[in-house]
Amino acid sequence: MMFTGVRVQELCEVKVSDVILGERSGSVVVRGKGNKQRTIPIIKDLRDTLRKYSSI
Repeated sequence: MMFTGVRVQELCEVKVSDVILGERSGSVVVRGKGNKQRTIPIIKDLRDTLRKYSSI
């Protein structure tokens, strides 16, 4: 997530339900100031790591 521009506070507040892991794509919904939502795409290596770590 280092190169996505997600702030530390936004990352700390991510819930499991905010993570979408597909076979060909994936994303994370983050909430920023004013409860604004944005969807951040995640790369395959990160998707694979998240699957291993959390068994999603």
